[in-house]
Amino acid sequence: MLYKYKALDICKEVVVYRDIPRIEFVTRINNNYPNIRLRVKFDADIERKIFFRETQFGVIAEPTEYFTRAGGTQPSRIPNFMSWFDVSDGVRGITFMNKGLPAVEIIKDSVYITLLRSVYGLSADGIAGPLVPTQDALELKSYTFEYALQPHNGDWQQAEMYKQAQEFHHLPISIQADSSGELPSESSFIEISPNNLILSALKKAEDSDEVILRFFETKGETTEAEVKLFRALSRLTLVDLLEREECELPFEGNKFRLEVKPFEIVTLKLRF
Repeated sequence: MLYKYKALDICKEVVVYRDIPRIEFVTRINNNYPNIRLRVKFDADIERKIFFRETQFGVIAEPTEYFTRAGGTQPSRIPNFMSWFDVSDGVRGITFMNKGLPAVEIIKDSVYITLLRSVYGLSADGIAGPLVPTQDALELKSYTFEYALQPHNGDWQQAEMYKQAQEFHHLPISIQADSSGELPSESSFIEISPNNLILSALKKAEDSDEVILRFFETKGETTEAEVKLFRALSRLTLVDLLEREECELPFEGNKFRLEVKPFEIVTLKLRF
C-alpha cells in the first residue's frame, strides 16, 4: 500500500525482469474523492524541445512547449498518442509505454502521466456555458492502471523502441493442446521482416474466404519486406483499405517480397 486515506487508497506494484530492460508499473486505486487529478511523475533528466510519439500507422515529432503572447512559454500536452512516446537526446533516452493512458505532460526534464481525473460538471465558471452536471465523471470507483518505461541508448529508431512497445502491449498467450493433428511441434503462422514492419491485421476477407494481411512501416525508411507463411500461396493481390483489388503480386511458394515506402500501409489479399 503506497497511500491510504479515508477517501483514497493507492497501491503500486513495480515489476523488474531479469532479462528484459523494461520496468512495469501496476497502480491500483480505490477512489471516493471527487474533483481530483492523479498523476505520476518521472524525472527523466533529459530536457529536449521535441519528443516522438506513436500515432496511427506511424511516428511523428512534437514540440515539448509552445509560446503564446499572453502566457509566454507553456508546456505542450501530448495530443492523442497511441501506445508509446519517447524522450531522448540522441545518445540516451526513455520510452514510456501505457495501456489506455494518453494524457501526458512534459515540463522541462519531468514527465507527468495522468492516471485519473474526476470532475463533477462542465462549464462550471458560467462563462463558457451553463453548468452541465457529469455524475459519471466523478470516477468514484476502483481502477487498475498499467504503464512501463524502458531506458535505451541512442534514439528510438536505433533502439527499435517501437518493437519493445509492441511486446509490452501484445503479450504471448499460451494454450495447452493435445498431440493430434498434422502440424509440426514448432511452427510459425506468419513471419514478417525486418522489425520496422508492424503487423496490423490478419483476418478473413469481407467478401470472400481469402485472408487479409495488413502491416505498416514505422521507422520512416524505405524497406524491402519479406513475408513467410505457413503454407504455399495460390494467389497474392494488393488491395486498398476497403479490400478492393489493385494488382496481383509475384510470390514463390509460401514467400514473397515487396518494397514498402516510409510509413506506408500495405494491405494484401492472400489465397491459399
